[in-house]
Amino acid sequence: MDTVNDSLHILVVEDELVTAAYIKKLLKDLKYSVAASFASGEAALEFLTTHSVDVVLMDIVLDGELDGIDTARIITEKYDIPVIYLTSFSDEQKINRATFTEPYGYILKPVNERELHANIRMTMHKSAMERQIRQNEARFKSIIEYSPLAVVTCNSNYVYNFANDNFVKLFKPGPDNCLEGNSILPIICPFPDQQEKLLAIMSREGVIRGFSATALDFEGNELDICLSGSLINNGTDGIEFFIEDMTERIRVESIARQTEAKFSALFNTPSLSYVLIDRFCRIQAYNQNAFGLIQDLYGIALVHETTLSSCFPGIQSTCEENLFGKIHSTHLTLERQVIDKKNTERWFELTFSAVPNRLAVPDEFAVAIKEITDKKRLEAHQQEYIVRLELQQQKLEEQSAQLHLLNEKLQLSEADLKELNFNKDKFFSIIAQDLRTPFQTLIGFTEYILEDFEKLPPETIKSIASQVNKSIKHVFGLLDNLLMWAKLQTDKIEFSPERVVLYDLIQKQVHTLASMSEQKMLQLQFDIPRDIILMLDTALFSSVISNLLSNAIKFTPRGGYIRISYQLTAVGHQIIVTDNGIGMTTEQQDMLFKIQESVLRNGTELENGTGLGLILTKQFVELHGGSINVLSHPNNGSTFTVILPLTSGYIPLHTTQTRQQ
Repeated sequence: MDTVNDSLHILVVEDELVTAAYIKKLLKDLKYSVAASFASGEAALEFLTTHSVDVVLMDIVLDGELDGIDTARIITEKYDIPVIYLTSFSDEQKINRATFTEPYGYILKPVNERELHANIRMTMHKSAMERQIRQNEARFKSIIEYSPLAVVTCNSNYVYNFANDNFVKLFKPGPDNCLEGNSILPIICPFPDQQEKLLAIMSREGVIRGFSATALDFEGNELDICLSGSLINNGTDGIEFFIEDMTERIRVESIARQTEAKFSALFNTPSLSYVLIDRFCRIQAYNQNAFGLIQDLYGIALVHETTLSSCFPGIQSTCEENLFGKIHSTHLTLERQVIDKKNTERWFELTFSAVPNRLAVPDEFAVAIKEITDKKRLEAHQQEYIVRLELQQQKLEEQSAQLHLLNEKLQLSEADLKELNFNKDKFFSIIAQDLRTPFQTLIGFTEYILEDFEKLPPETIKSIASQVNKSIKHVFGLLDNLLMWAKLQTDKIEFSPERVVLYDLIQKQVHTLASMSEQKMLQLQFDIPRDIILMLDTALFSSVISNLLSNAIKFTPRGGYIRISYQLTAVGHQIIVTDNGIGMTTEQQDMLFKIQESVLRNGTELENGTGLGLILTKQFVELHGGSINVLSHPNNGSTFTVILPLTSGYIPLHTTQTRQQ
């Protein structure tokens, strides 16, 4: 890359000496060659009269009569050197003026090395591409301009765009005949029937070859022409027509049909290659040009009875199908490709014309042979150019689609981030409120004890201590759950599934919570097969069962019942916790597992909760690849169902054991 940079000569135009020196240092660090540095536009223009550079770094604001924008415009128009603006100026009017000079880039001061290097490389690439496009356009225009045929282009509505000199010579438009803004159809195809046929073919096929028509030049003379045309870039860039003046040929053929003498004179015209063939394509006569043409093609002498199909393969069957033996077929034009003695591809147009006789079916045909190799090469070049343009367009569309998709992904990511931040903020506000209440209780009780300790009876102190103990346990439970939730969010929690007997795990949690259920005289049932083995993380799934049972105990009134059971279904292993407690509304169920929503409620005997138990339960279940749902109605109990995937374990064929506590 250093070698490439060294070959680039860069001119710096900057009136601030310190900035100019800094830019020159950056360029040298990047291995670029600094051609010169000037503080004014006049000095830079004077330098360019005797030196050449590859890129100009131009400050927009310069001292002197010429500012950076005027200087850049002159450099672009006169020397075709790409200009990159250096500016710290934000005046919209200045920026608009600068835009009209079509700069290759803008670099905001202070200049940094990466931006400077990127702008220079992109500028050189873009400049090279534009020069290549201009060269291709110039070559294409040159080919059109010097084509032996009359060439005219128009837009999709057949309004004139361009014509070469041969077109002007053929149709002779005078000073008062303006082609600009007018349709070319009244010129090249003025008669309604021919015009309708031309439009139909172009509309249907998008291309026309060898279309015979009668045209009118601007002096009112009729011209017999042969039209070939095609859409440019599928019609988006208009239509091009190649027009051959057939007037003279048709006139000569007409004369040939009228008299044998005139036909003979035409046949021996030195400017055309003619052969006379019979219905079997055997050559009966030929002129000197035809003799020379065959000798030039194949290095053989043309003799009587030589078949034309041996010189131009494939024409025999085509002529038999479309011309020979046909009463009303008197003309046929074919194009054929041949390989000459130098192994070069050459194209020829063969025009067959029936020689009139007294019979209904002609038995002789005059064949005019015209080389159209240059025309075919031009058409191929045009087609190749069109294909390249289409590929470039396709590439641009693909890049645009990729950018659009990337933009959509960025917008989705931004929306997700906003939602996460909102949920986090709301969650912490809920936690702050939940922590504040028990601490206020602790502060109040301790202040009360400190102020009246000696006056308080033991029973009151014991009651206060009990309340303080409950508050501390509540805060400890909240902080423990909060710590567990934080580990989940940072992926620091350890998940270690192992083979676990489901009955034993649930029985342990039932025993742990037995005292809580007994205090409220609840009937706690579990209906779990003894030999179901699942792949579970013992600690995490024990927390799931504990949270579900604690929740059921909290919201089930004294004397109620709680049941935990198991079912194997097509969707997976189901652990079901059912109670006949106070239930929930639909709105409360919708907010139950959402971190950003507060659904704290006291139990039937004013038991407190942390607000995180069910949220952690849901995430622990999801770590096992499962899901959890709830079905509840106010005053009609709740049912929580944990569903684990079938791949988590199996169920042996044993009798279900039911136990009540």
